Amino acid sequence: MEEMIVCLSSDELELFLVQAWIIWKQRNSIIHGKQLQPPKDGSDSGIGAIIRNDRGEVMAALSAKGPPVTCSEEAEILACRRAMEFAMECRFSELVLKGDNQALMKALSSRTGLLSRLGHILQDVFCMLNSFSLMQVHFVKRSANNVAHVLARYAKDLIEDVVWIEDPPPPAEAALLFYSMSI
Repeated sequence: MEEMIVCLSSDELELFLVQAWIIWKQRNSIIHGKQLQPPKDGSDSGIGAIIRNDRGEVMAALSAKGPPVTCSEEAEILACRRAMEFAMECRFSELVLKGDNQALMKALSSRTGLLSRLGHILQDVFCMLNSFSLMQVHFVKRSANNVAHVLARYAKDLIEDVVWIEDPPPPAEAALLFYSMSI
């Protein structure tokens, strides 16, 4: 196992662990007399992140294709982790993280784990929280998080990540305009 941790990227290791868990679960179902369930096809996810300064100006934005996911909770936590990685890559030391999944934002702000199969990803995010000199987590309504959602939808058709630095991302210009009028 240690060799796998060293040799595989975090995404490859995560994929391996999820597949191993699925095999283990299916094996247990057969042993205990339950019917074998066909695997659920996950749909590709998209990740959108927008980093603004204290005046609401765009400092950086990201659209990235995410892995296939089976539920919205999984998509949200993966997007949260990727957004934090992006902020670190851009060398921001202070971060106010806003998201529209109330359970996830509550878990992050209180630094308590969600009792789910996604706890290992949440632990990654907890570790990243310590990388910022200032870190705040806020739950916002989905309408206040619309720019990130527009960038996530845009990302589903991408082959590789798209990054904008100090420029508003064209796919989200309408959402940014709406956001600026509402503040």
